[in-house]
Amino acid sequence: MAFNILVADDSETMRAVIKKTVSMSGVPVGEFHEACNGKEALAILAETWIDVILSDINMPEMGGMELLKKVSEDEDLRKIPLIFITTEASDARKEEAQRFGVAGYVKKPFQPETIKAILYEVLEKAYAHRLEEKPGEEAAEESDFRSRDQGGWLTWIRICGGLYLKHFQRCLKPCFSLFWSRLKRRRERRISARADL
Repeated sequence: MAFNILVADDSETMRAVIKKTVSMSGVPVGEFHEACNGKEALAILAETWIDVILSDINMPEMGGMELLKKVSEDEDLRKIPLIFITTEASDARKEEAQRFGVAGYVKKPFQPETIKAILYEVLEKAYAHRLEEKPGEEAAEESDFRSRDQGGWLTWIRICGGLYLKHFQRCLKPCFSLFWSRLKRRRERRISARADL
């Protein structure tokens, strides 16, 4: 169920920020791969299984738009969703990206919630069969939970609550077992004492 994510950006700091943001978003990540331009990204794509690409547009040697074109022209790579995370915000740039099949568009500077929402949306469209953990109504409830949990705090409550419950049950069960065994022995002693009388 984990996803291999390729982050292409000429700024090492920005790559680190994007990786941290994705990790905190709750998306199950298998491996992160990094490239500082489109050429490096294509080399990684040729040798490594990648599930989604997060790319800047303005990069040396080969920019994000040319990378998108190369990906869209390749029979195998075109199935991999590409999301732009960039300072480029003009309508012309967005329209060009859409013509070549960009899956999502995030403008820098960005809020973590924005990347999380777009990443989930893109992954659910491209890999619905891998994100589905529960069939039927439970899956719909999970999807609704995600849509309401944009800030991530509901997820933390659910995780912490689940851990607390498991810990509580783990501690409580032996206590009850000890209590009942002592109570049973006490009753047996009382019955034995009455019999002796």
